[in-house]
Amino acid sequence: MLHVPDTLHTGPYILQHAFGFLYQRKVTHISEYKPNYSDKNYHRHVNPYRIKHGLEPFEQSRVLGEETRKEALKILQSHGIEGLVIIGGDGSLTGGSLLSDLGMPIVGLPGTIDNDVWGSDYTIGADTALNTILDAINKLRDTASAHRRIIVLEVMGRKCGWLAMMAGIAGGAEYVLVPEVKYDLNKICDELKTSYDNGRRYSIVVVAEGVGSAVDIGKEIGEKTGIDTRVTVLGHVQRGGSPTAEDRVKASMLGEKAALALLNGQSNIVFGINEGKVVAIDLHDSVNNNKTLDPELVRLARVLYK
Repeated sequence: MLHVPDTLHTGPYILQHAFGFLYQRKVTHISEYKPNYSDKNYHRHVNPYRIKHGLEPFEQSRVLGEETRKEALKILQSHGIEGLVIIGGDGSLTGGSLLSDLGMPIVGLPGTIDNDVWGSDYTIGADTALNTILDAINKLRDTASAHRRIIVLEVMGRKCGWLAMMAGIAGGAEYVLVPEVKYDLNKICDELKTSYDNGRRYSIVVVAEGVGSAVDIGKEIGEKTGIDTRVTVLGHVQRGGSPTAEDRVKASMLGEKAALALLNGQSNIVFGINEGKVVAIDLHDSVNNNKTLDPELVRLARVLYK
């Protein structure tokens, strides 16, 4: 028989805007939640499924020490909250694992545009960000071709180059610079100059922010090649927008699994997707292991744009 905790009989709670709101005791019961439906962009940043089930992101950047975590636990318990679904990347999930050590049941869902959560091929939001970058590449190619320019595009990814690599492959970039792979900028400049001497009309270079400043890289490319080089730093536009169909469907699949897991007494797990199927990953394994960039993506990028 399915056991339904008393908390769920009265409806779930919403923890909005990170751990700071929890620590300030800003825990909202679902019946008191008043979203701004008049906001024309409401559907973009508030997912009704997440509100219904209280699946709000739980940012852990302010979980500074054990005493802070104990205080957070007391606040949760004072509201009768018996479990948390945490959506986020390594920071949020690490914070969740620390709370789980204090006895709070935790179920994690990977939510980060970096797609760097260990144990899962997919993270919520990554596909939307990827398509935002791809749209930018398509538009930048038009102006690059019209003026025979080199375009250097900086995208997010401090430690993980997944976004840059996928966008570069999908968008037809000539070069993709990521933190995981060494590169020789002098060689790249020589190859770019040769290709332009042979009639090439444009080139796209995608740079993950973890490699360094695209402004500096673009300046060096322009100086060494003598070719008009422009730089675009895409910035936080990658973190917004209407979710893609893939993100909507897969997030819903993961959300259902998370809710059912807590109802059935499961905890300290992360639900991810591997080879198209939902999989359960140990929470501590997820945060204590590093996901690496698929070498097949690196190989493919090199094959396509030799």
